[in-house]
Amino acid sequence: MKLFIFSICISILCCYFPAHAQHSYWSIGPIVSLDQYIVNLPSGVNGASIRNPVALSYGVNLSYTVKQLLFDVKILTSEREYRYSQTYPITSSPDITTYTTIKAQYLILPVTVSYRLISKNRFNMFAGLGAIGEWLPNSFESYSTNKDGMILSDPGLKADPGHKFRIGGNAQVVFRFSLTNKILLSLEPSYHLFSRVGVPVGYTNQHAFSGILSFGYKL
Repeated sequence: MKLFIFSICISILCCYFPAHAQHSYWSIGPIVSLDQYIVNLPSGVNGASIRNPVALSYGVNLSYTVKQLLFDVKILTSEREYRYSQTYPITSSPDITTYTTIKAQYLILPVTVSYRLISKNRFNMFAGLGAIGEWLPNSFESYSTNKDGMILSDPGLKADPGHKFRIGGNAQVVFRFSLTNKILLSLEPSYHLFSRVGVPVGYTNQHAFSGILSFGYKL
């Protein structure tokens, strides 16, 4: 259903901005992104920590440029990993710490509108805002170990997220280079903010920074 609504939005965008409009063009191409998510545990959780290693995302970028505006929609997928540790104080012996690795496959849908700030020869710079949606088609998979790496639970243990779909805010800067009359290269640092995220260890605030590289072919 969500993908159906998304397809309708793209169709409306195509009808609203005809490809033959003056000073406008569509482009489409592959995209890769390095994502660093910053996760904080909620207050009241003692002896615990969680971190999220840099994740690799990849997918397709569709954009429409008209005069000073850049509209773009990205469809990406990524396997994200959370590493959670919990320490239990023991009065008569050394503290015990357990470690849990939690993995999930995400579908990521950023939609942004940017304004052209610089245009010089083959170089353009845009800055914009938008929304980003994330969907977890499946459950989390997790397993726990001790400090020596001994598995304390069955690998592939399933855990349902609090919410399968969430929406956040997105801010980006686009550095676009025209390699040829048809080929575009874009570098896009971006920042994402989500109010809450569901992981098996609780709800947390979450920020993310992404470094995006994309190629586009002008249609």
